[in-house]
Amino acid sequence: MRVYAKERNLQTAEKPESYDICFVPDGDYAKFVERQLNEKPASGPIVNREGKTLGTHQGLLHYTVGQRRGLGVASNSPLYVLEVKPETNTLVVGGESELRQSELTAEQVNWVSISAPTASLEALARIRYHALEAPARLAPISGNSVRVAFHEPQKAITPGQSVVFYDGDKVLGGGIIN
Repeated sequence: MRVYAKERNLQTAEKPESYDICFVPDGDYAKFVERQLNEKPASGPIVNREGKTLGTHQGLLHYTVGQRRGLGVASNSPLYVLEVKPETNTLVVGGESELRQSELTAEQVNWVSISAPTASLEALARIRYHALEAPARLAPISGNSVRVAFHEPQKAITPGQSVVFYDGDKVLGGGIIN
């Protein structure tokens, strides 16, 4: 398609790839959702891991795990979103070291180039588009779920995002982080 666009001198011929939501013109998905719902999201507490209230958020849809900016909470050291809890409308924040995790569970796993494994296997796993692949041990749980144990803790493993498994350049499969 880029060749086709370039031959016709279209502006998009050299435009970098985008992995944002393509149908949101200004890139502000939170405002898009507010417009579609025609209502403001409910505010709620911002707490630390110990449950101490540090402030009030402006609606959970404005936050994602790993986010640092726009929290509206004063602190001696930078705070990051550690967890988004829709069941209690609570945003959990903490220091950067608290963002690192060694394990995740992936559900709805789709194996692309291999059959679903019946035993643990070593692979590389990528938890987001811009993240580097990291060595991990994959262990089947049940059905189409797998436990991923990283050799080194990973930053901001985010429920709802995809994880993809590799053997070198070959995609083994992937699933949704639980």
